[in-house]
Amino acid sequence: MLWRFGLQHASNIDKLLEKEDLTLEEVLNEPDLQQEIREQNPKVVSYLVQPQNLRQMVDYIATEAFFKSTKLAAAACDVLCSNSAAFAEALAAAYVAGDFEDSDESGTESDGSGRAEPEPDAEPRQHLLEQLWGVMGVEAGRLDAQQATQFSRVMCSVLQRKPYEALDFIRAQDAAVAQFLAHLGVSAVVDLLLKVISLEELEGGPGVVAWLGSQRLIPRLVARLAPDQEPETHSLAAQVLLDIIAISQCNNPAQPTIGTNALIAELKSAATVARLADYMLARDAPHATSTLINCVYIFIELIRRNYSDADGAATPEADGAGSDGARRDSRLAGVDLSDMMRELAQRVGDLAALLREPRAPTAPVPTTLGAREPLGFERLRICELFAELLHCASMPRLNAARGGADSPTVAPACGVVLAVGDACGRDAAATPVGQLLKWRLVQHGVLPLC
Repeated sequence: MLWRFGLQHASNIDKLLEKEDLTLEEVLNEPDLQQEIREQNPKVVSYLVQPQNLRQMVDYIATEAFFKSTKLAAAACDVLCSNSAAFAEALAAAYVAGDFEDSDESGTESDGSGRAEPEPDAEPRQHLLEQLWGVMGVEAGRLDAQQATQFSRVMCSVLQRKPYEALDFIRAQDAAVAQFLAHLGVSAVVDLLLKVISLEELEGGPGVVAWLGSQRLIPRLVARLAPDQEPETHSLAAQVLLDIIAISQCNNPAQPTIGTNALIAELKSAATVARLADYMLARDAPHATSTLINCVYIFIELIRRNYSDADGAATPEADGAGSDGARRDSRLAGVDLSDMMRELAQRVGDLAALLREPRAPTAPVPTTLGAREPLGFERLRICELFAELLHCASMPRLNAARGGADSPTVAPACGVVLAVGDACGRDAAATPVGQLLKWRLVQHGVLPLC
């Protein structure tokens, strides 16, 4: 409380800033630096936000200087990610070469913010973000995890405070999506990608999803699930897809989400599901089992994020008017996995065959009941998928008649298939998805197998 009466002592850093021939390293090594920035010390912020100092701090993070002094790099990262908006604004700004000269050596007039006023035909503007983005150009597999973390922290801070400018910059990079995909094994880079996607919810529609769609993000991730890829590649690609589903789709109204979007629509489309199913059912591919396990995770996540248990029961409250009913109707109208379910229904027979004869059978192991063959991860995941499909088969939304006198119907009370023998004789495209799922599960004897 002493500062109210003007009795506070001058901070060490204020005295340091009065020193002649002061270097940025001395300021970054000052123990009270972060505290002074949090308190918005104008002298400290004004000094650090000067273009030449900003560029040097970016150098500590994005260049070989990082490996020479990780301590300075960490201090620079903390400064650039601090609670002062001045740093994000300065990083997103454009500069000319003269801005990076010391103010006392440059003859160019300044506007007071550290940036020089360029003349009408001045040289092209430069962005410090371009220098920072150099981290993404590191060869795949050679990006240092700590350096990537600091880079991601700074970029996320700029995206948070100057989202439109930062997004414009990222979209202007020719190989941005390819660079993201090259570093899927670095969690900090994946976090940055998810941060970019989450900004789709900003007012004004920045078009992030449309841009990622034009860059074929989903097909490129799906291609990494091919059975000839390594299992580690499968896991990384599947995890990114699971994260995209999590921030895009949710059946919990209290959880923030960017809602149904083109990325999810492409992922759950019949063409993509058919491609994934072909991958996971390949018999002779070297890593088909890994593909199947990861693909099943994706299908189950899509189902659980979009179809809740409440969807399967029609209650007076859900059918009645009111705000809760309106929200539920809105959620149901915005989600449709029928194409995915229909494609998976056509593959029930192939999946059931894998239950009977797995691609990688294991020798029986002794148990208290005698020698038994282990279930294995492949068959376990197939059983989990069948359980989800059976659960969805009873949902009213997937059993709505498609119209016409020949359209199949669902039994009034229990939803039991009325004519299992008709499964092969009827047009599958004209059959409600829920009914088709039940037919296929019964036709291929799935329940006794599981």
